Amino acid sequence: MNAIWKYEVEVTDEQNIDMPVGSNIISAQVQDDKICLWVEVDTDEKDVKDVVIEIFGTGNKISDTSKERRFIDTVQFHGGALVFHVYAQV
Repeated sequence: MNAIWKYEVEVTDEQNIDMPVGSNIISAQVQDDKICLWVEVDTDEKDVKDVVIEIFGTGNKISDTSKERRFIDTVQFHGGALVFHVYAQV
């Protein structure tokens, strides 16, 4: 069965999150002053994959441009005073 799960992530350059194999990250947004990912998952999938999430602030350097990444979303805190861009390594 498929469902949408929420994962809270830290505002840090890079972090690993275990997700069921075949998961599809569909959105990133701010909720209660935290960045959250909404991910479509197969709840019957027993195998998990380590997904690397990267977060870059506007104007900050993107580390190691040789890595393959997929853009997920842009999120804003405090009325746009802080803006972050969320990617998943592929």
